[in-house]
Amino acid sequence: MAETLWGRLLLVVLFSALALRQGLPAVPLGLALAALSLWPERRRVLVAGATACWLLAIRRVDEGWSVPVLLIVFSAAWLGLMLFRKRPDHWLFQRPVRNLLVLYVALLAAASYLPLTPWVRVSLWAALVIAGKYLWFMGYALSDRKGVERRSPLQTLFHFQPFWGSSNVPLPKGEANLDRIEAKNAGGLAICQLTGIELMVWSTLLLGALGLFDRILEGPWPCNEWLRRIHFPNHVSQLDPAIELYLKGKPLPRLDCWLAVIANFCRKLLAVSAWGGTIIATCRMAGFNAVRNTRRPLTSRTIAEFYNRVYYYFKELLVTFFFYPTYFRYFKNRPKLRVFAATLAAAGFGNALFHFLRNIEFIMQKGLWHALVDFQVYAIYTLILGVAIAFSQLRSLERHAQGGRFTGPLCVLIFYCLLMVLDDPRRGWTVRDYFSFMANLFASFPR
Repeated sequence: MAETLWGRLLLVVLFSALALRQGLPAVPLGLALAALSLWPERRRVLVAGATACWLLAIRRVDEGWSVPVLLIVFSAAWLGLMLFRKRPDHWLFQRPVRNLLVLYVALLAAASYLPLTPWVRVSLWAALVIAGKYLWFMGYALSDRKGVERRSPLQTLFHFQPFWGSSNVPLPKGEANLDRIEAKNAGGLAICQLTGIELMVWSTLLLGALGLFDRILEGPWPCNEWLRRIHFPNHVSQLDPAIELYLKGKPLPRLDCWLAVIANFCRKLLAVSAWGGTIIATCRMAGFNAVRNTRRPLTSRTIAEFYNRVYYYFKELLVTFFFYPTYFRYFKNRPKLRVFAATLAAAGFGNALFHFLRNIEFIMQKGLWHALVDFQVYAIYTLILGVAIAFSQLRSLERHAQGGRFTGPLCVLIFYCLLMVLDDPRRGWTVRDYFSFMANLFASFPR
């Protein structure tokens, strides 16, 4: 039935109802998916059109994007793709992603420190904010040499930040990946849309679980004293107030601090699972059988496996732009060092660079150097994470035991629970503040 016209439309209506339940713009989303279901042979054109409408009608309003600046950014990207198409052997395109990142950082430095007029400075920052949203999409496009030659640059641009949603991380990864996962016939589209409905139901359940989790932790529960002690306002992580009280010399009991750390981990895991599931479900409804973003991370027996499962497309971005270039260029005669260096380049340096460039509003306020100094806590987080994943991968290569069915996942979850204390840190707190709080989870130390 799902292969028939009415079956497709029924699936679209059901999906739109689930989207409405999640608070998404169900009507324009449903219209876009209905058009894609009715005319699957024009899928790429319809995706580009829906993305353009979403960009101009929704994102521009929600994020205050200027249309002239948006056109300038798109024109620059179109020109770059045209040059890449005409002269792929030019030195600029020998390592296009590296040169793109160098150019972006140079423009950040120029906007921060050059004596520009106020109008030019504001316009440059506005262009950098918009360009930052498309930076890694452009990276995927420049990495796909064969695709650039056979596709129109304009079509490529309108597949950046597609209408089904994304962050600075492309979900799924690049247009070349869309070519591989696109449904080729009616049967493939039916399977794709049915799995999309299934994933959307799961994401809706996860959002409900996240809401219930917040109500339990943030609600007044007279029968649970510890819940009253960690009762914090909405939209504020339980972890931040716990650390703040500790830094003020009024620490919560150790059990409450542990509960705040665990709650922080659970909330982030539920949020990324629900968010990524909704995006991939919509992508599947559009006719692209994309891999799930988060898939059974709690069953992971190694640190590297958890990282691969919890945010798949971010891991793939790091592997594509940082792991492979390092792995294929350096330490070819030393296999263990080769894997270690490539993993550290991806999960360490690449992770830090991605998140530093993502926080462009903070760079705008503080300037490039001061923002970099304030980034020290997250840099330490990525260093620890990169080293841990590297050792985890080396142990896997040496075929060490991955831990038992329960002890392996338990050790991995404890590691990430503690490490996520350093994830997304509050500005103004130092590395010493965070490590002092973490040490206090195990024993009391004088401050």
